[in-house]
Amino acid sequence: MARLSEAFGFFNTKLRDKRLDLSARNEADKTVVLALWRDGFDYSKRPAVSYRLHRSGAKMPDWMELPGNRTRLGDLQWAREHCDGCFRVVIIEATDPAAEPRVVAGASPQQLMVMKITELDEETGEFTAAAERVVLSPRPTATGDLPTKQKSKVH
Repeated sequence: MARLSEAFGFFNTKLRDKRLDLSARNEADKTVVLALWRDGFDYSKRPAVSYRLHRSGAKMPDWMELPGNRTRLGDLQWAREHCDGCFRVVIIEATDPAAEPRVVAGASPQQLMVMKITELDEETGEFTAAAERVVLSPRPTATGDLPTKQKSKVH
């Protein structure tokens, strides 16, 4: 897995703040890129893939005002206005998925995945997106690892 800044560089984009941002855009190329947590994808209706960023609870007002959230919201709005709501994806994994805030352990640019915004709350920054174009790898297990091939038994 690559570092986050390298993964964004794959799409010719650059994070404005390497410590806080999980989105970037290149206006000249009309490209928006979002880093999405691996465990946030819904593969239940394969081949359709969706992603939902939703927060709730007492920490919601603080989360809404975080600089990275405001930047992502701006990038999503720009994608909707200039890219027909589409954006490229960098899948990120957390060192500890239960931790809050999460720390990025690694990042993988998804060359063959394009997501399209299906819902966007412009007040909170919450959104839902669906894959427009994707070539799927095997479904991750509950721990996030890819399944291994089973050896076939010879009779």
